[in-house]
Amino acid sequence: MHLGPETYGLLTLVAFAAGFIDAIAGGGGLLTVPAMLSAGISPIATLATNKLQSSFSSGTATYSFSRKGMIDWRTYWPQVIVILLMSGSARWSSSRSTRTSSNSSCRACWCWSPPMCC
Repeated sequence: MHLGPETYGLLTLVAFAAGFIDAIAGGGGLLTVPAMLSAGISPIATLATNKLQSSFSSGTATYSFSRKGMIDWRTYWPQVIVILLMSGSARWSSSRSTRTSSNSSCRACWCWSPPMCC
């Protein structure tokens, strides 16, 4: 797939706007996903890019707000531990169901994580 410079420029502007929205309230994917799909990028690549972008956006926002003292970690540590445990169990259960699935595109979505590759 070949995208022109104007498409890259537009997608870059949308990504910056989405990052700004993600840092404040979340939901930047509501901008990036339609923009990438309308540019002709495959749905799997679009969703993978959106997840990577939202991970970096959330991590950067958390780091920035924490450095400014806007997060009281003593209050939120129990929630962080529960979130990590639940996300780990969801990852484990989805990897087991994906391995038994005959849908190759479903397996391709999970292959970015080495322990889950076939």
